[in-house]
Amino acid sequence: MNAFTRLWLKIRKKMSAPKLLCDTCLNDYHTACTNPARPNATECPDYEKR
Repeated sequence: MNAFTRLWLKIRKKMSAPKLLCDTCLNDYHTACTNPARPNATECPDYEKR
């Protein structure tokens, strides 16, 4: 993760922005997830917690 991404996530957390689901999803790998919003989805019908 580069410095810009870390900064962006820190800002989002401070602003109480919705969490990104893909980081904690069971289907977070290339062939399992076909959601076009991946890897920054905040809503997903296929989300399953790891």
